[in-house]
Amino acid sequence: MEPKWITTLSALLTPTIAIIAVLVAIRQSKINQNKLRLELFDRRIEIFQKIGAYLSEILQTGYATNSELTQFLRDTQYAYFVFGKDIQEYVEEIYKKSNDLYTVVVMFDKLKDSKAQEKNEDKRKELFTYFEKEIVSFRKRFEKYLKLQG
Repeated sequence: MEPKWITTLSALLTPTIAIIAVLVAIRQSKINQNKLRLELFDRRIEIFQKIGAYLSEILQTGYATNSELTQFLRDTQYAYFVFGKDIQEYVEEIYKKSNDLYTVVVMFDKLKDSKAQEKNEDKRKELFTYFEKEIVSFRKRFEKYLKLQG
């Protein structure tokens, strides 16, 4: 026959082991959530950096080439999945404006009429001003997505 203290200890040990297992499972869940958050952050920051580099390139050269436009689409193709519809629409807006800027720059030399050239130049300035504003303010659009806390 077992001593009474062994029976009591066994009875206490079973729930203790269960509690420890639950605590370990909860901790593991939090670790997995943090790992997922960090992996998502890595994907988001990569797209964010590509957009910033693209905007900077436009400001340095005055427009984006066809190959740069295509590369921008490749670099941002997953924006919808890691950010949301708002950033995807923003990426599409940047693409459209940079494509318009490219067209305006390429068309300038082909225009013979000075009035058409003037109108073309006004459009180029308008588009370039858009990119000047965006390089300063685009970070704000990403703030809610790039916070690791909360």
